[in-house]
Amino acid sequence: IEVLRPWHGKLRVGLRYLARRDGAMTIPAAQIGAFVKSDPALDRPDIQFHCLPVTGDLDAAAKGRLDLANVGRFVRLNQGTSLSGLVAADAYAKGSLAAIESQAGNFSAGGFFDLRNLQYASPSLPQPLKNGNIRLQVTNTGGIADNTTISVPAGHIELGPDPVDFTLELSKPMSLVAFKGTAKGHLTLEHLKPFLPLE
Repeated sequence: IEVLRPWHGKLRVGLRYLARRDGAMTIPAAQIGAFVKSDPALDRPDIQFHCLPVTGDLDAAAKGRLDLANVGRFVRLNQGTSLSGLVAADAYAKGSLAAIESQAGNFSAGGFFDLRNLQYASPSLPQPLKNGNIRLQVTNTGGIADNTTISVPAGHIELGPDPVDFTLELSKPMSLVAFKGTAKGHLTLEHLKPFLPLE
């Protein structure tokens, strides 16, 4: 990607394509794209996916609502798995990959993901997850990626009959990766015995 930054790098890539029909100009802007409906009742798709294998910039955003009960319509779930709940999102991350790697330059991120009434059951879990309510917030100060904080100021989940209320904060994701959080609730170890041998 660095070769494309100066004008002579762009010229060299262009000449290589004209002469040999290979190189960076043979890669499309998005190699994979999909437009899907989060709800089959919608007239048109409301979610876009674009996969970019090589890029010099990060420009990602998630905005909208997704009914998790519809995920099984476009992602295959394992047999015996059930999923429901609602995710609302309004989040973004933007900056050059060089700035992220060097921890200098222009980077910004922010927003939230709000998960309401998560219900998830799978044969691989000892008990179903129920009544999940989690708000994840993303903030960034100072314009570098390592100043990003991802936090859950208040979360609730139940593993079978066992409720847990929690908080979580992740900071310095590019260097030290600092975690802090709290959890309050109870866990019945008897429910874990079929999956984790307790001796």
